[in-house]
Amino acid sequence: MPLLVTSQPEDEVFVFYTQKSPHMSYENVRLLKETEKEASFIKCFEGSNALDFQLVTQLGYMLCENPEYQYIIVSNDTGFDAAVRYWMTRKMPVSRLSGKECSKRLQRSRRAAEGERAQNTGEQTRSSAGEEASLPVENEKVQEAPEQEKAAEEHPYGEQTAKDESGIAGETAAAEGAEPEQDEKDREPEQEDIISEPTQAQKDDIAKNLLCCISKDNLADFHNALVVFFGKENGKKLYQEIKSSPEYTAYRDNLQECSQEEKFDIYCRMVFAYSKPVESCPKDFSLFLFKANGKRKNLNSLRAALQGHYGKEKGMRYYSLFKSHIKIMNRM
Repeated sequence: MPLLVTSQPEDEVFVFYTQKSPHMSYENVRLLKETEKEASFIKCFEGSNALDFQLVTQLGYMLCENPEYQYIIVSNDTGFDAAVRYWMTRKMPVSRLSGKECSKRLQRSRRAAEGERAQNTGEQTRSSAGEEASLPVENEKVQEAPEQEKAAEEHPYGEQTAKDESGIAGETAAAEGAEPEQDEKDREPEQEDIISEPTQAQKDDIAKNLLCCISKDNLADFHNALVVFFGKENGKKLYQEIKSSPEYTAYRDNLQECSQEEKFDIYCRMVFAYSKPVESCPKDFSLFLFKANGKRKNLNSLRAALQGHYGKEKGMRYYSLFKSHIKIMNRM
């Protein structure tokens, strides 16, 4: 029930059950009736591990039907991990969350929502006093704005970034939808935009910062990000190197978890730092992209938003830099 109540508008929730599944409490039945969002209930045949097999079968069907979605199995059963690994090796966005981890993320989502409401209230107050509102996308609902705290920690690029505990909001649904792209198609990064012969310093810098941004459970996106930065051959080679490197493993294990907003800031600065020619990252860019949640789901909408905010020429340049990265960033 908490998962259904806090899910995002584009999320879909599927509940698999059998006749022997635990019954709902009256409180949960009441909440279910009062919740606007509906879950899809799928009754499974009974038998040894029968529900598990039917869930995985349905997952495969849905992956073929909508491969652009992100699919998350919410279960404490580690038996599903084999299916998760199977799809991840095929570059499909499938993962599993335990009930405990799901609860943690829901708590972060609630704190993020409270922070958003406080921020929006502050923005409206300042705007009514005649000051310029600071939201980069006018009238856009921010779904994942984190709660800002006074404490700040050192940014990997030497800047101070406010620390928050919001984590990843809106990521705990069984299937997360994305608006289909219309005119622009997925494509390999253009040759002039990749680092064809990276130095060791470049490889180390990008790899370590990607470890800050992309979960160790999402190896597909980690691999794809390296390919976008370095090209298919060098990216694949570096990916294999990182997987087997004790140094990178130790670095990742000792990392302090970043908020989603901090991840966007780190990733955006990387893209600008390794662009050709090198460009400085606009001061408000990562925050703009982070808050433009609805625009990021569609490349045409993203291009229009960037051109509207930065002007036609700069907006198109920024769009060209980020179009190969944006789907990875959306899943961070």
